[in-house]
Amino acid sequence: MTDETAMKSLFAILPRAALLALFCAASTPRARAQAAPTRSTAPVHGTAIDAPAPTPATPAAKTESIRTTLVGGREYRIVDFQWLASYPFDSPNEKLTNDAAIAQVEKQIPAAIKALDGQNVLIRGFMVPIKDVQGHATEFLIVRDQPTCCYSGMTTITEFVSVKVPNPGVESIMDQPITVQGKLHVGAVLESGYVLGIYRMDGEKLAESPKS
Repeated sequence: MTDETAMKSLFAILPRAALLALFCAASTPRARAQAAPTRSTAPVHGTAIDAPAPTPATPAAKTESIRTTLVGGREYRIVDFQWLASYPFDSPNEKLTNDAAIAQVEKQIPAAIKALDGQNVLIRGFMVPIKDVQGHATEFLIVRDQPTCCYSGMTTITEFVSVKVPNPGVESIMDQPITVQGKLHVGAVLESGYVLGIYRMDGEKLAESPKS
């Protein structure tokens, strides 16, 4: 049994939520239990050198010059993970129970990335099939880096897109990068109230890689 066949067998038996949770695991914030340092009670003139630094504003995504291409007479934006993953995102551990909580989490997404919501895009990455029947996937992840056995080097929540395509699906290709075309959606992807992703796509088909 080849490594690719073994991985496909594993993906076939893992529930969707469990598989997505594995990919989200790396982005889950870990609690840090650390005693606060003892501070001197003597009067301080000026700014103490050990004073806590001001909380920085959420970094914006890197400036991106949007490239476009025509596919079947329609314009598609060429989007890469260098851009999609160019900002920090802390996925909450707790369940989100209302729209206000969801909106608060989504504030971490820069405006330039939110502007991609509802846009036709081409995204290149590696496929991780979730629903695969006879070598054709109708639901899969497209991830920044090629997964390895036992999920070592797990991706972060900004480094994968959940994709669904109509039947009969697209060919499952796991040993080389692919390009997917479709409509991108940006925002919290929830499963039972928990954030499992922030990017999803209504996939159309696998496309030829855009030329540089």
